[in-house]
Amino acid sequence: MPGSDTTKTVKTHFAFRDEADGYVLALIADGIPVPLLEVTVSQDVVETSVLRQAALALELRPNGSVVAYSDAAEAADLVTISLGDLVNEALAVADADDAELLASLEVTLQQALETTRATRARLAKS
Repeated sequence: MPGSDTTKTVKTHFAFRDEADGYVLALIADGIPVPLLEVTVSQDVVETSVLRQAALALELRPNGSVVAYSDAAEAADLVTISLGDLVNEALAVADADDAELLASLEVTLQQALETTRATRARLAKS
């Protein structure tokens, strides 16, 4: 039909959907209530791919929090846990095979405690 506009704006929508057990990419046309196309990609495929490309960093903050954040974006912290809770979680799953590793952990924690005390003493003098 000459003069009639048959074009529709098509948008994409990509989000995790529990009921699909993965991420769904949908093509949605204006004015049409049902997606034109939906493709489901497994959660493992998407998240593994994203994590490979993510620039993640860990930081130990002066209050004893261990924080994971993205170096690539100005976003909120991804995960925060106290150093004490992190150690407790590691020790909760330790067994006899970990004795040598636990000795190493103990030395590391002792050195960190001594360094913290020395830094506090130095800062108190300032």
